[in-house]
Amino acid sequence: GLLVGVQAGERLQRALGVRALIVAGYGLMTVGLLVGATTRLGAGYPFVAAWMAVMGLGLGLALPLALNVALGGIADNRSGTGAGVLQTMRQLGGTLGVAVLGATLNARYRGEVDVTGLSAPDADAVLDTAASGTELARSTGSADLLESVRMAFLAGMGAMLVVCAAATALGATLALVSLPRKATDAADERLAGDARPA
Repeated sequence: GLLVGVQAGERLQRALGVRALIVAGYGLMTVGLLVGATTRLGAGYPFVAAWMAVMGLGLGLALPLALNVALGGIADNRSGTGAGVLQTMRQLGGTLGVAVLGATLNARYRGEVDVTGLSAPDADAVLDTAASGTELARSTGSADLLESVRMAFLAGMGAMLVVCAAATALGATLALVSLPRKATDAADERLAGDARPA
């Protein structure tokens, strides 16, 4: 999906414009993430592959063009500084994203998993991570605990994907409302010029 999105973006940017493709890319990511949030036990590989492909398609459409738009608004003599700031923001965003999404998944998992009847150490192990819970369930032969751990982890993953979908929906809205048409035209021209053979 990602590779297809990148190739499609390169071919469609002249006809549709950068802003339209960025909005479409974020929209596809939102749809893919929301579908992924409905994943249930036994969903099967085709279902997971389908929503991940949609998400990857949207990412391939939006990300390269969004980066070019961001860099296109920076004067040539300050391109190095701009690229450095952009890289710093990407690293900071990645770090914060991992923290927020990890906390979301863990909080939902801990709220859903059933530790009734377990000893305090075993309950703590189950609540610590899904991997620990799965290991304990298999070592004790408890099918009910294993089912609870799996369902709780899926609930946590679903909550995490909904948060991601909210972020991508916000990105689509901001691109649609805030990205100036003039700036988008300039980015289109710059990208088209880069694509022309020397």
